[in-house]
Amino acid sequence: MKKSKVFYTNARSLHYRYAYSLTSKIKRLMEVFEFHEHIPANKKVAVKTHFGSVGAFRIVRPTFLRIMTDAVKEAKGIPFVTDTGGLDKLGIAAQNGITELSVGAPVLLAGGIKDFDCVMVKTGGELVKEIGVAGAIYDADGMIVVSHSKGHIQAGYGGAIKNVSMGCVTSKNRNGENQRGQMHARGETPFHWDENLCTLCGQCVEICSYLSHALKIEDKKLIMNKNKCWRCGRCVRACPTGALSVDMDEEAFAKGMTEAMKAVLSTFDPRYVVYINFVMEFQPECDCMPMADTPIIQDQGVLISADPVAIDAATLDLVAKAVPLHQSRAEEHKVRSAGPDMLQKTMGRDPWRQVVLGEKIGLGIRQYDLIQIEP
Repeated sequence: MKKSKVFYTNARSLHYRYAYSLTSKIKRLMEVFEFHEHIPANKKVAVKTHFGSVGAFRIVRPTFLRIMTDAVKEAKGIPFVTDTGGLDKLGIAAQNGITELSVGAPVLLAGGIKDFDCVMVKTGGELVKEIGVAGAIYDADGMIVVSHSKGHIQAGYGGAIKNVSMGCVTSKNRNGENQRGQMHARGETPFHWDENLCTLCGQCVEICSYLSHALKIEDKKLIMNKNKCWRCGRCVRACPTGALSVDMDEEAFAKGMTEAMKAVLSTFDPRYVVYINFVMEFQPECDCMPMADTPIIQDQGVLISADPVAIDAATLDLVAKAVPLHQSRAEEHKVRSAGPDMLQKTMGRDPWRQVVLGEKIGLGIRQYDLIQIEP
């Protein structure tokens, strides 16, 4: 049976020598992977990461992003570091330490100052027919997908597949039509507000204000502007009383993600797309939430592959072997031991669904050889 190669280095540093530091081990990992072979010479290469959010600081650190941009330049590529989101995202990036000075390359908004600059690309899928690929991603000649592996509100897990499918498309297109929200909406019924349960605490309005400004409280009523709503579901997660609810179809959401990812990748020569997963500070929420919870497992390490399905499968296997940490959401949900269902029990979602569907749609294969590289 054919297997993809996934290269991995552990997060531990076992000796008091630079060669055993994680920064040094990542460089060695990239060398063994032959990173330079995946960089188009004299062409522009997007280093796609997540800049974080107001209050969300557990991202891939600038120190590690600098390793990526330096490696791209050594291979004669022209790197830029990017993420989707409006103009405020640049300030958030700087607040989290991501600047041109720290990462050694321009820091750009992939979808412009309003996150509307995109090119509509056909997916060939059944649910999401076409998607708005962010302009800077569409125009790039290569891409390094640098993902902070973590939990996710609807997918159960966010890694390479999530970073491309949702992170490389804009919130809306120039016609005001939801793009990223398409994936959420495919898996959701209309939102329901139970007035009897609502205390008008305003948490839903606050969390919505970081993105779409679709909610407001007026005359003791919760008002939703459906045209502004991104269908992200954060308001439901934030509601402390269960007054906001929406039924979510995990299968439809995961399928929409994989279809969108296929569209994004269709704009690249597959030789020039690399995936790097940081299984570090594995928190239960996405980096776009306005907070960062404590990690649910100890740092595991860094993986690199040319196959997004295989690297996410390998990441989930590493997570399954890790013992949940004390004082984490896992413990809160009474999940105290490692196992293949540890993350699903913690998040309440099946993290493998996107991986299975990703393989089915032809994004990669789940079977992999894990090649560990240590000093």
